[in-house]
Amino acid sequence: MCSSDLFVGATYDELMETCIWTEGQLAEFAAKNRDRKKVRRLMAPFLGGGKPHEHPVEEGLDFHLAVGALVENRVRAFMLMMPGQVLVEHILGNIDRPSLEDPFVHDHEAIAKAIVEGNAAKAGKLQREHYSHLNQYFRTYWPRAVADKIQGR
Repeated sequence: MCSSDLFVGATYDELMETCIWTEGQLAEFAAKNRDRKKVRRLMAPFLGGGKPHEHPVEEGLDFHLAVGALVENRVRAFMLMMPGQVLVEHILGNIDRPSLEDPFVHDHEAIAKAIVEGNAAKAGKLQREHYSHLNQYFRTYWPRAVADKIQGR
């Protein structure tokens, strides 16, 4: 048996469930980053300061990359980011992305604020809630496909 055999037959539903955990871990590690200047710099674009602020989907994708860039162990960041990257490649390319902007991308400001504050527990909790909401959205929007097997690309 090969380690890649463990993934044969894995579904998009399993992938989305995994993203809830991995993305929460990323936010926790990002909040613990010791370089607070770097944290503030990378999170600054996502802090609207209470002002109305456009949130295109691309900015949302940038947010998740910035969170990953704040994980001090690059191998850990890579491993934790992989499920989310597969999700982006396979699912976000198949749905009405602009419909995600209002309900989900606005979560990023609260998560960014918790990361800047260094509050790992809050950042992780908010990120897991964010991905739980995304998971529910995908189940509603894409009800049959979530049970499909992940396709190699």
